[in-house]
Amino acid sequence: MNGARRRLLASPPVWAAVLAFVGALAGARVGPRLATPEALDATTWAVVVPGLSSEVLTPNLGRGTLVADGVLELTPHAFGRADRVRPRDERPVATLEVELAPDSGPLEILLVASGHSRLTPMRLTPDSFIVLPDLTGAGPIPHGPTFGFAFHNAKGRTAARDREASFDTVAAGTFEMVAVEGTARVRRVRARAADGSVIAEGDWTAHGASPVGPLLGGLLGALAGLVMRAAWYRAPTAGRGWWRVALLALPPILICMPGHATWLFGVERLFLVRTPPWELVRWALLVSVLPLVATALVLGGILMPRSGLTTPVDAWPWGIVLGAVWVVAARDLGGAGYLWLVPGFLLVGSPVRLAARAGFDWRRTLLIDAPALVALGALGLPLGLLPAVLWRFVTLVAALPLLMRRAPGPGADALLLHLLLLPIAAEGAARATYLDRAWDGARLADESVGGESGWRTPRPFWTGVCGDGATARNVYYLGGSSVGGAYQNRGDPAGFFPGRVHGKLCESKGVSIRTLNFGEGGRDTFQFSRTIDHILASGAPSVVVAYLGVNDVLTQNSALTRKEREAAVLEQGPAARVLSAAGRVSRLVTGMGLLVRPVPKAGVEEVSDVPVEDADENLRIIASAVTAAGGTLVLAPELTDLDSGRRMGAYRDMERRLSETLPGVVYVDFVATFGTGIGDMLVDRNHLSGEGADAVAEELARSLASVMELGPLTDPG
Repeated sequence: MNGARRRLLASPPVWAAVLAFVGALAGARVGPRLATPEALDATTWAVVVPGLSSEVLTPNLGRGTLVADGVLELTPHAFGRADRVRPRDERPVATLEVELAPDSGPLEILLVASGHSRLTPMRLTPDSFIVLPDLTGAGPIPHGPTFGFAFHNAKGRTAARDREASFDTVAAGTFEMVAVEGTARVRRVRARAADGSVIAEGDWTAHGASPVGPLLGGLLGALAGLVMRAAWYRAPTAGRGWWRVALLALPPILICMPGHATWLFGVERLFLVRTPPWELVRWALLVSVLPLVATALVLGGILMPRSGLTTPVDAWPWGIVLGAVWVVAARDLGGAGYLWLVPGFLLVGSPVRLAARAGFDWRRTLLIDAPALVALGALGLPLGLLPAVLWRFVTLVAALPLLMRRAPGPGADALLLHLLLLPIAAEGAARATYLDRAWDGARLADESVGGESGWRTPRPFWTGVCGDGATARNVYYLGGSSVGGAYQNRGDPAGFFPGRVHGKLCESKGVSIRTLNFGEGGRDTFQFSRTIDHILASGAPSVVVAYLGVNDVLTQNSALTRKEREAAVLEQGPAARVLSAAGRVSRLVTGMGLLVRPVPKAGVEEVSDVPVEDADENLRIIASAVTAAGGTLVLAPELTDLDSGRRMGAYRDMERRLSETLPGVVYVDFVATFGTGIGDMLVDRNHLSGEGADAVAEELARSLASVMELGPLTDPG
């Protein structure tokens, strides 16, 4: 009996089955995290994206509104802007029930009366409850994070665990949900009308229950079991090597432990602009499993070559195959891409000499080498180099005992060659994907010699011309994402206020205007002061509008200002310059730099990128260049919310002083014009809504018409 038990425990299927069961359980638990999120049902819900559009968007980078892991996630975008989710059926809601996940952030319920006027929001957290009268007469609903409320004309009362407050419903209407202070995770929502009919209902708890997670977990567990069994019985002393193999199973486990927010942080930290967090964790999981797979192949003995090659002449069919693969792999190369032919040739041709010296059968060796050749031929150069080199490493390790006996010299040369090819292959793979741009060190260092993100050679984000283009007066706009870029008005670059001003100015008879919008996310006076000559080379200016301030004062990335960082770069020694140059050339060096760059240390005070005194100097440089070219500089303070506006007060005062002391400089006081209504013109801290852009355009068009002496603008009405 003991012998039968030992044989049973030594059976590979037993090891595989036990760990497959464990892996399936783990896969069922973490699988939903790896599932691709779904868009919210557009037939039931409307997602209002402030400043962008009023439609349901396909989940992209993990922010915004999406259905994932059994919940509806509402995650604020940049600057705290958050989507608003409301029913498409806008009948008055009598009863609303909302259930949050235990790990949810706060969710605000905004009661919306007729005419879309929003009333005082109610904030819901997983550990709070809100109770109001129920029209059905069933009484209050006091349980957990689920609450109900009733619309009625009298005052209702809300009761929370630690407070009581009153609000007026005023008139029956619909509701909106919006996230505040992080991601809100909603499990269920049900809204009913006074007659009991369902207005909108969502139950997202079943999302993510896919068999893929348990299946992949089971396969990984079975693989780990086979490898551990092989390591146990092939070690010099039985059982000695199993723990080394067990360590190989830890990386996949650790990959699955972090949550969505952690992987989203990784996406943003590494500038992986096309990789959503759920795809990042999948790629990381794939890479983490490769050592375990490689160990299984090596311990399984299936990669062990056989004898049978007596002379290199016997391998001529092999040479034909390798030559064909090399030609196919180089099919799409051109220009500087032909440089990849050298590592490709070394990679393709290296096994022939090695097999000849070691006496390996060429047919068996070609079969073992087939995955590398298929990857190289299918993916081409340089993308196919990386999987080919990695596979060769595995096969060389598997054949290492034979190589050390028969051909130690060529074996060591082959290992060294592939070790040298590995970073080259990784660099090629990065350059063959979108990482070529995402990890372009020169672009990230703001020293690009072209391209829309290279601030040293900026290009217009949008250009509009009306009238006779040959005699048109040039109107330039300088600014950050509030002026142009991809943040707002998706697909409509003329939707920013410069485009709207252009349209208003062009309504006047006989006017010829050429508008050049140099707005781009992150731009500030530091950048524009150093590129103003390049910008004005596009044509003599009539007016240059500077709508700046937020990226100067409110952006804090370092304990040094941009001016101080610029000086530090100029003072770098030769070694630092060499490393910096390598980072700008190598995509891998740039990526590793992004990963290991320090996070702000606690207690280290960060300063404004461009403090007011530096902005004063920068604007004087811009004003000097504009007036020397015969134009007028219009300083328009960037509008912000109330809290940011207080911090911007000194900046606005500085701009006003410049207009009073410098010739050819005009100040447009938006703050005095719009006063307390500024908050209604913004979708977040500083970006204008459509209505806000219209209001700014109306005011600015009148000012520019006066500066350019165009006369009164045509009244569109």
